[in-house]
Amino acid sequence: MIFSENKGNLIKALVKARQVMSSSARKNAQNPHLKSNYANLESFLNAIRPALEANGLIIIQNAVESESIDILRLETTIMHESGEYMSAVMPMPVAKKDAQGYGSAMTYARRYSIASMFGIAQADDDGHAARKSPKDSAALIRSAQSIEELTAIYSDEYKAFKGDDAAT
Repeated sequence: MIFSENKGNLIKALVKARQVMSSSARKNAQNPHLKSNYANLESFLNAIRPALEANGLIIIQNAVESESIDILRLETTIMHESGEYMSAVMPMPVAKKDAQGYGSAMTYARRYSIASMFGIAQADDDGHAARKSPKDSAALIRSAQSIEELTAIYSDEYKAFKGDDAAT
């Protein structure tokens, strides 16, 4: 991983973003060949973009030169509005040497790079097992219509994040 010479603003913004970022990408697509669900690229971007943008950060992903047509090299750069950045390159094998194979490798690399850089996992298929983000819980708490409802929601949400000091 490569960082800009200065990184104080970047690190502060990343910490703030991660505190409210979802820890999982919802499995929102189906693989008909394997008969399984997976989180597509859109789901991973939805898990990180709001938190990044709220903290002056953007993500840029592009292919960089590779020594072999068998390997796609994807560079993921996180930039802060101050000009500070961090960047990493992920190699991904290209199974089919055509546009579809290249595009598939690019999409896989983009998802895996996001997952790696931000600690994002695919949500469990079981809706009850999927972990809410603190932002989701805060919205639920704000939706309470009475003090009794607020107390019940807060109690449930506090229990859900017990042991996660950052979330509580």
